[in-house]
Amino acid sequence: MNLLKPPTSNRTLRVRFDDREIIAEGVRQHFFADISHRCLSASWPAFIAGAAAVFLAVNAIFAVFYWLGDRPVPNVPGRSLYRLSIFQHRNTVDRLVSWF
Repeated sequence: MNLLKPPTSNRTLRVRFDDREIIAEGVRQHFFADISHRCLSASWPAFIAGAAAVFLAVNAIFAVFYWLGDRPVPNVPGRSLYRLSIFQHRNTVDRLVSWF
């Protein structure tokens, strides 16, 4: 066994850039391996849907954290997870808008 030579596999990856084709052999593809390339090569509807899904998932996680607390938001009556998630979405959008 040669320790200096990386293990090879039968997997080949073909990537097209306009009229060029790049072939990478022995490459393992993982979903999160090159997330920036996946975002740039996705279609606009797929990218917007993915960004919206990530936005909603992260905000839902924070809404659950709010829900676990004892009256974490004074103006939200009861322990409504829906209202806490709406509060979290509005709070995040307000922060994003204030950056610009």
